[in-house]
Amino acid sequence: MADFMLPDKVINDSQWETNGRVLSVFEQHASTIEGHFRTSQALDEFCQSSFDQIVQSGTFAISKDCQLIRFSPFSIYIVSEMSELDHFWLEFPENFTEITHGKCLLSFQGDRVLAFFRSYCSIDLMGDSVPKQAIVKTLFVDYEILLWWFCDNHLELLIDRSFAQSFVDFVQTAFMRRS
Repeated sequence: MADFMLPDKVINDSQWETNGRVLSVFEQHASTIEGHFRTSQALDEFCQSSFDQIVQSGTFAISKDCQLIRFSPFSIYIVSEMSELDHFWLEFPENFTEITHGKCLLSFQGDRVLAFFRSYCSIDLMGDSVPKQAIVKTLFVDYEILLWWFCDNHLELLIDRSFAQSFVDFVQTAFMRRS
């Protein structure tokens, strides 16, 4: 896998301002792999041995330049801008699939960006049922996204690469109308 190259960026980094509010988006040039394990215990053991921590289902963690996104008891995404992820799927070929060319990692920042996204998602992102460090798979109007956030002003999401530009255009239009 030494000849693996990251795909070209899909979107141009953008910043929009209206009525004194600013929202920015940029695509992180990241490698992404998806892992599936037969049992949740096997995934826990992998996380413990590879990252010295267990990532609970429905949450994310950051370790060794990687974002660990555990969206189900048996599945995980590992995303990294800094590290090459080849060694994971070379060591665990039955568990991992390289999906970098199919996913796009976007980062949104701005005053109350989480509240803005909440208005368009099919789940209440700020409700009591959504714990801190949650991973949420939801619809943003008609776009299926997997998102997580660090604070009310910064969130990240994975979206299918083929929908990324259309999604960003839609978010821009919604932001400009709403503010």
